[in-house]
Amino acid sequence: MKTLSLVSTACLCIPWRIIAWLLLCSSLVSILLSGCASFSDATIENHRQKIAQGNLSQVTGIYQLAPDLEYKADGKARNLDNRNFAKDIHLYISQKTSNLDSAADMRLIIKQYKIDQLTFIVKQNSHTLDSLAVPVKFNKGSVYLQNKSREYIGIPYLFGSIMTEKTRIGLAKDEGLIIHYLSNSSGALLFIFFGSNSYQKAYHLKKIKP
Repeated sequence: MKTLSLVSTACLCIPWRIIAWLLLCSSLVSILLSGCASFSDATIENHRQKIAQGNLSQVTGIYQLAPDLEYKADGKARNLDNRNFAKDIHLYISQKTSNLDSAADMRLIIKQYKIDQLTFIVKQNSHTLDSLAVPVKFNKGSVYLQNKSREYIGIPYLFGSIMTEKTRIGLAKDEGLIIHYLSNSSGALLFIFFGSNSYQKAYHLKKIKP
């Protein structure tokens, strides 16, 4: 109890201006560094065609929600088995979990909603299971979804960490859709950076011809 009392007293002795400054710095650093994790172009470079700046119509269309290929870090593609990747694809696009049925024949419909916004619609037969509009930005021939997720644990870069999840989409050489997802976790103690861990997945969705 004495130790706890001493810690509490020490914390109270820190001027509130210093505490406010540390919190502000922590917020600024977390915002800046959360965007530092970058996608590996080598994963999809041999399989994509670059999307023309401002031409969202290149990725609009109807796709099988379940991917048929996975792109590995070495740039090679491998065929997928019958595992339920539909849930993962939906998560990467919407940043929310779902209970999609792996056995269902589902479609992903992409429409251009605005000049800088796409609408993603998940359908099973004629039933709409989900629909969301997502702001996007162009970068290096890909389209970056602007609904990335950030999760803060503790006070980032003071005594905590931050996890960032983001997704970009691309156009495959066979007109299919490339979904490229990145998850990055980084942290520090009193601004002493401990490094970061990144996890990436990239998939191919087959386009359904009209």
